[in-house]
Amino acid sequence: MSNKLSFEPAFLLSNFYLTILNFLVMNIRISNPNHLSTAGFFNVPVLVLVALILIFSSCMSAKKIDQWVGDKYSNVSTKELVSNNEKIDIQIANNVENKKTSNTEQKSKKVLPLLFYWKWQHAHTCKLNSNIPLAKFSKTFNYYASSSVLKSKLEGKRVELTIENIPSTFTIYDNGWSALGIAGSKELIINPLKKKMVVRYKMYEGLTLKKTGVIAIANTDAPLEEFSSTSTKEMTLEYLDQYEKNLAKMTKSFADKLAEELYVYAPNTTASR
Repeated sequence: MSNKLSFEPAFLLSNFYLTILNFLVMNIRISNPNHLSTAGFFNVPVLVLVALILIFSSCMSAKKIDQWVGDKYSNVSTKELVSNNEKIDIQIANNVENKKTSNTEQKSKKVLPLLFYWKWQHAHTCKLNSNIPLAKFSKTFNYYASSSVLKSKLEGKRVELTIENIPSTFTIYDNGWSALGIAGSKELIINPLKKKMVVRYKMYEGLTLKKTGVIAIANTDAPLEEFSSTSTKEMTLEYLDQYEKNLAKMTKSFADKLAEELYVYAPNTTASR
């Protein structure tokens, strides 16, 4: 882990204001002890301080992450899920209709608010709507099925693909500290769930099932880590771009593997259902 300092304006400014507020509260307590009464001190400064703590310690929220993902994939429609090749049918096993583009949950939240020092650890896990990886897989596979060696293997045949497993989940870790509101470090890590791509295929000649199989492709997606002024939103969108590239790479590997398995297919052998 690097110890490189980060000076992101948003979180340093917020912690600076909190430090000033803490300082003012301490002055009130020292200069006027009567404010320690319920009617005085606890009704105004403490409530304001607690409100600010809740606001600033929740800069990254599940709702915000879902909004960023929703904005990026707002153009993913059911049209993208339909293959433009009548010889290919693609679907996801146990696909549940969901209008949300993602579902993010807060997994942990730790805040250490002191007078001149703040430390926090946040973790949110985001699961993409299954239609997003399905659309990306379909687009990439259809491209290779119509322009690569796989095209010749599908001549006179029809293939059904059922995606049983596909990467779609990642966790965002936001860890950092701030001292006096003018110095600090913020570490952002996005860690993908290392899930394999598993696809079951069936190949038909006419109405006769000729070959079946299951192909698993390893997930090589890597964590993304930043110690810079990059905002959580920018880094999330950067990771989603990386995720799409990795998904396209995995889909190509699947297409190549499928072509190999169809190449060794014996035309006079009929597979059992």
